[in-house]
Amino acid sequence: MKNLIIHQGKKTTILKVQIGSNLLETLRKHGFFVRANCGGNGHCGKCGLIYNGKKVLACQTIIDEDCEVRLEEPPIFEINPIEIHAHHTYRVVIDIGTTTLAAYLLDGVTHEQLASLSYLNPQISYGADVITRIHACSQGHQQSMHCLIISAINDIIRSFLGLHIPDDLIISGNTVMLHLLMNVDQILMGKAPYRPSFVDHQRLNGTSLNINANKVLLLPSISSFLGSDIVAGCLYAGLLKEMKPTLFIDLGTNGEIVLKANNRFYGASTAAGPAFEGANIEKGMGAFSGAITQVSYDKELSFINIGQEVKGICGSGLVDLIAILLGEGLIDESGLLNSNPKSHLSHCVRQQAFYLTNEVYITQKDIREFQLAKSAIISGITALLEVAQLALSDITKVYIAGGFGFYMNQSSAIRVGLIPEVLKDKLLILGNASGEGAILVAKDQSLLFQCDNIAKSIQTVDLNRMSSFKENFIRYLSFYDERKENPNDLK
Repeated sequence: MKNLIIHQGKKTTILKVQIGSNLLETLRKHGFFVRANCGGNGHCGKCGLIYNGKKVLACQTIIDEDCEVRLEEPPIFEINPIEIHAHHTYRVVIDIGTTTLAAYLLDGVTHEQLASLSYLNPQISYGADVITRIHACSQGHQQSMHCLIISAINDIIRSFLGLHIPDDLIISGNTVMLHLLMNVDQILMGKAPYRPSFVDHQRLNGTSLNINANKVLLLPSISSFLGSDIVAGCLYAGLLKEMKPTLFIDLGTNGEIVLKANNRFYGASTAAGPAFEGANIEKGMGAFSGAITQVSYDKELSFINIGQEVKGICGSGLVDLIAILLGEGLIDESGLLNSNPKSHLSHCVRQQAFYLTNEVYITQKDIREFQLAKSAIISGITALLEVAQLALSDITKVYIAGGFGFYMNQSSAIRVGLIPEVLKDKLLILGNASGEGAILVAKDQSLLFQCDNIAKSIQTVDLNRMSSFKENFIRYLSFYDERKENPNDLK
């Protein structure tokens, strides 16, 4: 046995560990927060930490001596303290995202929103996206991820209410996250025909899940990769009432798109990957403290970040930066990063990376990751329009949901080809539509009927079966400028 001394913030823990133990596995087993976006395969580099004074990847480190590690503290989200009344009723709403849990506390009588907070999904130590986490389940980690999400939910409830137990807990989330919450086998969702174990809404007692709430309601999902977060978002956007062609796009860790047209719903989930949440970007991160959210260039480069210390760049900042580099000729139409001598920013390009600061940069690989993500979104939109026999010009409204969409600069999104320019005056930014939709249900549970109606009405379009999607995906990888020319004929 060897001693593993763990420093995290002001806390120090000493563990006795078997020789030959994997460091990442050991830390996860004992509940320590470690980012491992690739699931511990050594690809993403996010699990880097200080081990006996040296920086190593936890997933590639075997403990064979007494050792000491320093871990980053998980993001802490504080709320303003509120007065809790012992005999009062409260409702808690949680949107379980792949990257973030967004939570809200409501007065059970007046329905007033009393507090809100965001909480990093601790399952990120098993992978940044749903496919990686499904794979982790197949390797025997389902129970661990289930316990992590239950613990996180109880932490949120305690943050809101102390020892008081809410009367109702209403939950929205993608289908994989809900299966992990229920501790239901989801391995079948990771391979064709991608069948979930359940999609209907679920009513449970909190004790059945070891959750500190009297009653728990899970909103209904649509399919394996279109979850109750999309249902709740569509409810909040009012898609049931829309009579003209309308798009709903959730730009989060995954890319989900719903088209309402001709009194019908069409939905698809695109393999966008988690680039918009910064997970597949070397210096990427979610929109937490330390993240650069906006980048601008007017004679000199400047940026806006959350908090005091700059640690990385989130999806919206990445879009801004790529748009700037395209304008400066430092990224060409194919996505190649080059040091254009005509640009005043050429000195920032070195070692196949563009340095925004000494510590924050984007690499050629990051640009390729973004190209894949934005192409998946625009190709998915095109595919749904094809199924509905519509053109882009027929769309009257485009609702943009998700944390990335909240910070997104529309001009930058159009310049990089994420949003077609023909839609620029039709965009409506919703923020966390999933959480807002779940709040509506918490205030009026008769709206659950509308959620059920939305979930059952959406025709899921399998993009992998459409040859046109694959063709468009390749075409839209490039960074053409719609304002000058449109070789892809996207009209």
